[in-house]
Amino acid sequence: MNKMLATPERHEFLPHQFDEFLELLRDMDQRTVRMTIGAASDIELDEGGRLKNGGFTLAPLAIQQICKQVSKGLWSLAADIAGVNRSSRAYDSAVSVPMAARIINDCIALRFRAADGICGRDMIQNHTTRVVDGVVGPRYQLLPNHQLLGAVKEIMDSHEVPMKFHAGLLVGRRMAVSFLTEDPLVETDDGPMFGGAYFSNSEAGECGVRGATILQIGHTLRCMNRLRHIAHSGKDFLKRLGTMLGSVLNSWEDTVRVAKQTPDVLALELSLLTPGGTQVSRAVRAHMQTRITDYVDKSLAVDVVRKAIFMGADGTYVPATVRADEIATRRVRDVVITLMRTAFGQYPDIRERLERAAFDILAKKVHL
Repeated sequence: MNKMLATPERHEFLPHQFDEFLELLRDMDQRTVRMTIGAASDIELDEGGRLKNGGFTLAPLAIQQICKQVSKGLWSLAADIAGVNRSSRAYDSAVSVPMAARIINDCIALRFRAADGICGRDMIQNHTTRVVDGVVGPRYQLLPNHQLLGAVKEIMDSHEVPMKFHAGLLVGRRMAVSFLTEDPLVETDDGPMFGGAYFSNSEAGECGVRGATILQIGHTLRCMNRLRHIAHSGKDFLKRLGTMLGSVLNSWEDTVRVAKQTPDVLALELSLLTPGGTQVSRAVRAHMQTRITDYVDKSLAVDVVRKAIFMGADGTYVPATVRADEIATRRVRDVVITLMRTAFGQYPDIRERLERAAFDILAKKVHL
């Protein structure tokens, strides 16, 4: 990440660290100030890319949100001029943070009072780290992450099948949390499969509140049912939030049903080879890639299918050549486990999509 931007801090929490997770979220809320942008000078940048007014550093999300409200494509230009995310030394003498800051400032001055522009929006600031984490609209309903976590914990404790805190993640202002049942729903060849629920939220305006029931094998192999979602806006926000949380758990029986059929679905064989059995059928491979492209971009879909075919669920590398009889033994399990494994460690949006694809395959909504 270029030095002009604040690198979002990443915090991960294990099953026994719920109290530490909640304490961190509460502490962040206490350090948060919502500051209205009333003049162009409030968001003008110095030569280092920080706010002239107060010296705050901008998180990547915040600068992208500012540029989006000022002029379409502004951030792409400014990021290129500043050398953001460029690693090649060929650009060392051809980038300039001061020039990028001047370009942004000039555009802000020109468009500051444009309709639906940046004027009147609010900055979400952390006064301890002196970072602007996001920029939101005046009607944005801020939901502190610790409040959502507390509400979810109460619901999980009172559910007909109680679920315990399993994992928490905080990246910048974006939180993700999962709860799992104590006892497994089914046994699979890869281990016991637990049921649970997943929720995410961002205090910086990058997404709304999301929630879904999940199935999980081990500590990291997870897939999720359809995500419920509400935006951070509207006078009835809290009412809609309660409805959304309830609708997530209303899908519990459907998730249990999918879990029960999972062992049989995972065992289904894939017909990958050409009639002669000498190579992988291009048509079959293209079909699988197309199905996964419904969830993520093509390059990632191609990578998942390649690994599922040539590595399989148990593989650790892609060999130069794979015998046709090895590929012929591939099952749905190889695709689903590859999706789950690829999802782990991805940015929350991409992880959610990959895990939804895995769930839909298990639910027989996607046929490979």
